[in-house]
Amino acid sequence: MIGILLISGFVRALVSASLTDVEVTPGQNITLFCDCPLGTGTFIVWLRNCSHVNQPTLVLSLRKAYSPYVPNSELMSPLPRFQFVKNVSSNSYNLQIANITESDQGLYFCATETRNVKEVNGSLPGYVYRYGKIATRIKISSKMIDLEPKVNVSWVVILLPLAVILFSNVCFILLYHLYQKHGSTFHTQLHQDKDHFSTQ
Repeated sequence: MIGILLISGFVRALVSASLTDVEVTPGQNITLFCDCPLGTGTFIVWLRNCSHVNQPTLVLSLRKAYSPYVPNSELMSPLPRFQFVKNVSSNSYNLQIANITESDQGLYFCATETRNVKEVNGSLPGYVYRYGKIATRIKISSKMIDLEPKVNVSWVVILLPLAVILFSNVCFILLYHLYQKHGSTFHTQLHQDKDHFSTQ
C-alpha cells in the first residue's frame, strides 16, 4: 500500500517538477541535487523510477537505516555506490552515485518523509511524502568510449626520423666492424702474397 501511495504521489509531483536529462558514460560519478528542506521529524527520501519493465521503484531513505548504533558512514550509504551528501545551503541531502552503470538509468526524485499523526478512518495512514520540484533523468551515453589511446601525430613526426637515424648509425657501425675484420685479413693476405711473389 505504501508503495502505491509513493508511486501515485511521485507521478503527481512529476507533472509540476522541473525535469533535467543528464547523459553520462559508464564509470562516471554524479551528484543529484535535492530541493526538499529538512524539518523537525522529516527525513529525506530519494526515489528512482526505471523504464525497465521488471525493475521496481528504488527507494533510498535515511529513516530506514537510522539507529543510534549504526555508524554514520553506513547511514549515509544505504546501498553500495549510493551516498547521501549533506547540502548545507538547501538544508537537505543530495544523492551521489559513484561509478555509474546501465542499471542506474532512470528518473530520480527526492522527497521529504514525515510520519503522519492524524487519524484517518480510525487508523494512522503511515507517512506523508512531499516531493521536490527537481527531477533528473539519468541516461547512459550511446556514444562508444574509445579505450584505445590515440597516437599523437606530432610524436610520430619526431620519432620516425630519429628511428631512421638510429637505424642508419647501427648499420654503419656494423659495416665498419665487418670491414675492419675482413679488411685486415684481406690486407694481411695481400701482403703475404706480395712477399711470396717477391721472394721467388
